[in-house]
Amino acid sequence: MAQARLFSARPQGRAVFPSIDAIVARMRPSDPLLCLRPAAIAGAARRFVELFPGDVLYAVKCNPEPRVLRALWAGGVRNFDCASLAEVALVRKLLPMAEVHFMHPVKSRPAIRDAFDIYGVSDFAFDSADELAKILQETVPVGLVGDPPVL
Repeated sequence: MAQARLFSARPQGRAVFPSIDAIVARMRPSDPLLCLRPAAIAGAARRFVELFPGDVLYAVKCNPEPRVLRALWAGGVRNFDCASLAEVALVRKLLPMAEVHFMHPVKSRPAIRDAFDIYGVSDFAFDSADELAKILQETVPVGLVGDPPVL
């Protein structure tokens, strides 16, 4: 049986248990616990990346826990779907070689500019001509492009 690891906010708060049931039986927690199995996460990611015919993007908003993101990287995930500038910054800090995609369909001008200028993001989602125009205005040097395309 795989080992379940219990992680707490305290640096010395790690313990190893043979199963989730053993954690519950011993600790009888009244607050939620975060139990991670990084090797299992990496293994599942590896299988998915190997079998999926396209690029795999992990939506950081699903679980931005740094140990999860590192385990996904170890499993071969190289593309991360970020919905906020905070997620962009987190991925860049933890995984500097990752491909970051700013996928929220509506972003502030400062968030677009910072994602592009500070974090090197060049892949942005949009769902309207206005959002595309905003992205172009904040990322493309003046005079390089004419009017935004019509959708």
